[in-house]
Amino acid sequence: MKPVLSTQKLIFQWILIPMVVIILIDSSFLFYQGDKLRQETFDKDLADTAKTLAVIFKKSSQKAIHDIDQNSISLLLTEPHDEMFYSIRDEKGQFIFGHPGVSYQAADPEDVTDKDFLNVYFDKVDGKSVRIVSIPIEHTIKKNKATYHIQVAETRNQRLDIQRQIIFWIVIPQLILLISAMILVKFAVTKGLSPILFLNEKISSLSYKNLT
Repeated sequence: MKPVLSTQKLIFQWILIPMVVIILIDSSFLFYQGDKLRQETFDKDLADTAKTLAVIFKKSSQKAIHDIDQNSISLLLTEPHDEMFYSIRDEKGQFIFGHPGVSYQAADPEDVTDKDFLNVYFDKVDGKSVRIVSIPIEHTIKKNKATYHIQVAETRNQRLDIQRQIIFWIVIPQLILLISAMILVKFAVTKGLSPILFLNEKISSLSYKNLT
């Protein structure tokens, strides 16, 4: 009887192991795609905010350089789930306005040539993990043209919350699928081998005299 049971276990393993591997690969792919879309969506929204700040900065600094008014800041940089900060720096990266803790990191020259490139990076502001977008703008004041860098930073609470939801809604269905598949495979293998198991039991119950 043991050889038949060993065969049953072996068949079960042969079917189950490839199935687990396929589900793991599928889960990893789904998570990668979902997380990539999440990151791109948040980064684009952050870049749009920086572009809006840049327009306001240009309008408020037509004759002389001025910080963005607080009404605009409170409207643009207010989020129910996250804190937002900004900084304005000159072409050398020296701080001018905003929050000095919002850093500036220059983009690689080869990346700048890509029209879809966003200069985004992780950092910390006041000890909080943030995602920062930096966009360069050119502005002319009294015929003096200069480059400025607008940085907008956002804490990652909502990003991480959505990431957890992505993991949950990928892992849970895949676990249900795996458990269901295990039960079905176990049932199918047991059912398929039941005639052999029955015959094996009958043969085992017979003495050598019955076989002669």
